[in-house]
Amino acid sequence: GMIWMITNGQLLAYTTFGSQFYDGFSLSPQRSSLLTSMIMLVPIFITPIIGIIIDKTGQKKRLLFLGLSIMTIAFFGIVTSWLPLTFWAIALGGGFAFVPVVVFSLLPELIKPEHTSFGLALLTTSSNLGIAIGPMGFGSLLDATSGNFMVGFRVLSVFSIVSILAVSRIRKRHS
Repeated sequence: GMIWMITNGQLLAYTTFGSQFYDGFSLSPQRSSLLTSMIMLVPIFITPIIGIIIDKTGQKKRLLFLGLSIMTIAFFGIVTSWLPLTFWAIALGGGFAFVPVVVFSLLPELIKPEHTSFGLALLTTSSNLGIAIGPMGFGSLLDATSGNFMVGFRVLSVFSIVSILAVSRIRKRHS
């Protein structure tokens, strides 16, 4: 639930303020919006592949770690301009794509079958908390730093690291 909350918070913070960040590079509104939407567009194409990989390998925790690691690097890289902004926007979408597939496929392994409804309710609550807190927190951070996106995106990177640490705490239930 915590990983899902953090990821949804990151997603909504980015989609809420991403265009404003890209506008700072004198990009057209269309280009800014396209780059911002990559976090939602890229997963459309690669989540089915991730699902197939999970079905064939069962490596859910490793794939979640991979996705969160990509997100960490992308949030950090997007403000340091090592590579073109398009690269980082696509990488961010690629990293994000791993999270929902793994989170929802891990649920049956973490809870008893008779608690599935509660588990799904917990994920929904976590998602809603992230959706509510993420943009508000990011906006408040931008206000406090006079619109410094470098600080904001680095904080989003730190939240990905927190999620990575949470992945290491995931334990499958014993029968």
